[in-house]
Amino acid sequence: MKCHHVFWLCIAFLFAAATTFAENDADRILGEWLIGNGDVCVKVERMGSEYIGRITWLKEPVYPAGHQLQGQRKIDRFNPDESKRHRPLIGLTVLENLTYSGNNRWEGGTIYDADSGKTYRCCIMLESQDELAVRGYVGLQLIGRTTKAFRATQNRSENSSIESPKDEPPIPETTATSNTEQSKIDTPNQKPGNLSSPKKQG
Repeated sequence: MKCHHVFWLCIAFLFAAATTFAENDADRILGEWLIGNGDVCVKVERMGSEYIGRITWLKEPVYPAGHQLQGQRKIDRFNPDESKRHRPLIGLTVLENLTYSGNNRWEGGTIYDADSGKTYRCCIMLESQDELAVRGYVGLQLIGRTTKAFRATQNRSENSSIESPKDEPPIPETTATSNTEQSKIDTPNQKPGNLSSPKKQG
């Protein structure tokens, strides 16, 4: 009888250890990531079993001279919901409902493109400890675009977001697909833009 109890205790211990290991594996996506050219920083956090991401820093957080909103903090101007168009971009949630599916992959969520006000389905692949491939797509994953993200090397806060970084070189934007392949899979009417990169608003 005692052996029977020991057996089930061992099973419970192994299950708990495996669960903890899986959670630690999934949490490797946590932290701040610079998107594309490094103009936007998104902080990924865990909410229960899901992962979300919000903008915590912008290289250009205010509208430039000559813009109708010059000097003002950038807002979610292109949101399809008019009641949300005055939300500041800093603090805006752009990744939602992602879950870890194993093999360094997070799926099942969405990504919001502040340039267009459109929301796309999303999957993220951890390519190295400090590099992500973020793919926004419509319908099938084949129809979409991949943007690189690089782990931020310094903490950023909303208070310091007005300042442009002076110690980081620009990070070139790359995609996971070739130009030839991309031209085949991107549809003209449903083509995600530079995901979560609000710098092109005008």
